[in-house]
Amino acid sequence: MPEILTDARLDGLVVDPHFVWKKQTVTIAFLNGDERQRLELRKIYFQWFKCSQLHFSEVPLSQGADIRVGLGLDRSRSWSLTGSLSADYSVNLTSGKVYRDLKRTRDLKRTRDPSMVVASISKRRVLHEGGHSLSARHEHGHTLANISWHPDFINGKMYLQMTSEYIRNNYLQTFPLNQSSGPFDK
Repeated sequence: MPEILTDARLDGLVVDPHFVWKKQTVTIAFLNGDERQRLELRKIYFQWFKCSQLHFSEVPLSQGADIRVGLGLDRSRSWSLTGSLSADYSVNLTSGKVYRDLKRTRDLKRTRDPSMVVASISKRRVLHEGGHSLSARHEHGHTLANISWHPDFINGKMYLQMTSEYIRNNYLQTFPLNQSSGPFDK
C-alpha cells in the first residue's frame, strides 16, 4: 500500500518562504504523456494537496498553467522550479536556461516550456519534484544542518557523473536561517 503524505509527515519540511504559493488554487497542465502516465502522476503528486492548504485545478496547456509538467523531456533528469517561481518562469530545454515568461498576457496564456520535469514516474521522483514545485527545499541546505561531507564527495571523486559545480549548487550551498521554516527552526 502506498505511503500517504500526512500533516505529521510535513512537520519536518523546509520551505522557501519567498516562493510559497500565496493563492489557494494552483493550476497545472501537462506538456506531454498519455492518459495512463498522467493518471499515475496525478495519483502520486496530488498527495501534496491532501495535506496542504492548496487546491489543484488542471487546465489545458493552451490556457496557461502555474505549473507545467513534462514527462521524460530532459535526458532522464528530473527537476522543478521552486514554488511560485513556476508561475512566472520557464526552462528552455535546449539551452537549459531559466527565463522570465514574457509571453504572459492578460488572458494568462503562457509558454509551452516546462516548470517541472519528471524523468520517469516513480513515487520518489514525483513527490520530490512535486515538493519543490510547492516551495520545499533540501533539508541538507539548512545552515544548522551541520553535515560533514566526505572529502571524496566534495571534490567529485565519489560520483564521477556529478560535476563540482553541480555538487556545490545542489549539496554544499546553504541558505540563511530566515529563509526556512523546518525542523531546525523550532
